[in-house]
Amino acid sequence: ILSRGPAGEPPAWQDRWMPFHRKDYEFPRPPCNSFLAAAVAKHPRAVDLACVFLVLPNGMGPRFGERTYPYILLVVDAGSGMIVGFEMLSVEDQPFDALIASVPDLFLKLCDKAKLRPRTLACAGRSTAALLDAPARALRIEAEACHSLPALDAVMASMPF
Repeated sequence: ILSRGPAGEPPAWQDRWMPFHRKDYEFPRPPCNSFLAAAVAKHPRAVDLACVFLVLPNGMGPRFGERTYPYILLVVDAGSGMIVGFEMLSVEDQPFDALIASVPDLFLKLCDKAKLRPRTLACAGRSTAALLDAPARALRIEAEACHSLPALDAVMASMPF
């Protein structure tokens, strides 16, 4: 597993490979803001959504200095393929635990900004489904982990990273 951690004196971020231990990983399931979920639930327009939360494999920063690997949250209308919302997150702005805890509310804010409520929520993988479990339950839908999401795959293929 490729990981990133502090190393050396003075401490600097360094990439390194870690051994992979075969065991089931329990993905985090952070709570969501119930008031925000209630606001999203009131929107009359219901849409089938596809969503992914992932770390980009492209480091950002100086070519030979410290590099940061940003995370993205991408929400797409599964029917039309239109982007509902996109956010880039970084551990430079907040600690990793806070970044992960912010994902459910960020998803709800993207839906609220687009003035829609999810009718269904198809997630690219178990980790995204786990992160969006709380807002899905609050909206009385299921965050379903899927292997193939054509609308989301098309949008991801068109992005320059």
